Amino acid sequence: MIYVQSVRDAAQVRLDLALTVLHELGFEATGEVGDSDPFQATMDAIGERKPDEIVISTLPATASGWLRRDLVERVAEASGIAVQHVISDIDEENRRRTTRRWWWPTAPRRAPS
Repeated sequence: MIYVQSVRDAAQVRLDLALTVLHELGFEATGEVGDSDPFQATMDAIGERKPDEIVISTLPATASGWLRRDLVERVAEASGIAVQHVISDIDEENRRRTTRRWWWPTAPRRAPS
């Protein structure tokens, strides 16, 4: 239980830092620490916030557990909402972003049930 709380606390610190940076850059942004399963956390947020579009940022496929679990495709299929996928690769030797690729799968909108 202590480990789970430590992980959530660390996630909250990262979220708070990201929101601070976004606000300083002039963006209006909110966030919350969600379920530890990224698919469930995303689906929970969709249910609460009803977004028009979803952005999922991952590491490259060779390092991303989310991509190994087909997160982007699963979210697009389950939600019926367009998903923008951003892949960011950090060059460990130079500590800078070396590649950035974009992919926009669009899922057909589902009729409300």
